[in-house]
Amino acid sequence: MENKSKKIVGASGSGTVRRQPLATLNINPYNTRNRAKSPKEEKMINWKDSLPLITINEITELEEKLKIKKNKESLIALLKNIYATSDREKIRLCYKRLLSQELSSKCSWAGQKNNFAIRGCLILVECIKHSLN
Repeated sequence: MENKSKKIVGASGSGTVRRQPLATLNINPYNTRNRAKSPKEEKMINWKDSLPLITINEITELEEKLKIKKNKESLIALLKNIYATSDREKIRLCYKRLLSQELSSKCSWAGQKNNFAIRGCLILVECIKHSLN
């Protein structure tokens, strides 16, 4: 690496300054802070890529992501676009959109027969209820 220097003349006087690449100066060129993102600043979920859910772990991860208000609102908007003639049919179609056929066979409302209990997913159930209105 070359040793470059530059002559600077200013109001306070003159001097010689040694140039260094930005990476070695430990300067953030975009003037942003390095801090952890709060849950409100996380990215919104791309529903086209993440639905239908395939594993039970994905259901619990979705519950965590739905704690962010924007994700919850976007899921409700997605579910409101599902058309059905009755509330019962709409709920069935919402679950069909959210869960793969294989996963839905491993789930039940109360968790009977060693299935995953959907009623424990309070935020997901709340999103489906809000989509009915």
